[in-house]
Amino acid sequence: MTDLGAIFFPRGIGTPHQLLSLAAELEQAGMDHLFMVEGGNDALTVLSALALRTKRATIGSGIANIYIRHPYALALAAAVVESLSGGRLVLGLGTAHQVTNVQGLGLSMEKPLTRMREYVAVVRALLTPGASRVDIRTERYQATGVVNAWPPQRPVPIILAALGFGSVRLAAQVADGVILSLATREQITRIRQTLNEEAARVGRDGRQLRIYAIVNTVVRARREEALPLLRAAVAGYLRMPFYQRQLAENGVTITDGTISDTDLERLGIAGTLEQAREGIAAFREAGADVLLLSPGAGEPDQPAAYRAFARLLT
Repeated sequence: MTDLGAIFFPRGIGTPHQLLSLAAELEQAGMDHLFMVEGGNDALTVLSALALRTKRATIGSGIANIYIRHPYALALAAAVVESLSGGRLVLGLGTAHQVTNVQGLGLSMEKPLTRMREYVAVVRALLTPGASRVDIRTERYQATGVVNAWPPQRPVPIILAALGFGSVRLAAQVADGVILSLATREQITRIRQTLNEEAARVGRDGRQLRIYAIVNTVVRARREEALPLLRAAVAGYLRMPFYQRQLAENGVTITDGTISDTDLERLGIAGTLEQAREGIAAFREAGADVLLLSPGAGEPDQPAAYRAFARLLT
């Protein structure tokens, strides 16, 4: 299995049927990891369908928003995906963003790390192989005497969205890795070191923890054509407070809502097929275990962009 995959967004591809067809096409072309974001859609529902349309690729959520579901509901949905896929699920969990949770849904996002720790504990209990009935209480959540009708046959990998090193350390303690978005290569290297150090501190093996990196990627005949599209792909992230803090901590300067070409290429990949392969190699060298390529919102033809990713495998 390779370390290259793709992550899908509901916008720009078309209908759910079109997304599933494209995912099956990419798997046939050799993609080994197919992930689904959650933004105006339900990631676990899409993954259930994707489990039936694919045969071998890892399928994952990147991420499922913990604030909009009780962990019992999410664990039951994950158990179905795990069963339908024949044991191919990677469950990515995250807190999502204020624009959705606070401004859009009126939810509170206080103590996100504490909440994530408790959430993972409940989900883990329900996704323990063979565990049909669980009894677990945390400060915020309760799952006592409840049933999982289809418990998994193996421990389902859980990875956590990590925009800060507090989340990275938490993942080293309770999860199986992290999923990163808009991370520089230097940041990935530091995250790998932090995962290893924190895992060792709590008696875990950091070598078992995986880094999944979502990387905005644009492939064109000329680099000069690709760079403006990569800039458009990252533009939306630059307006989000979580990402603004992450970028500032990693030496990326946002001026008048944009960043320099040098910083842009620290965050993503743009250029010819050969230049894209070089960029992928650089992210691998930095410490990413799996690269999830994303065309971003700037691509005028999203399906064509994903098909270009498949050509990177040849």
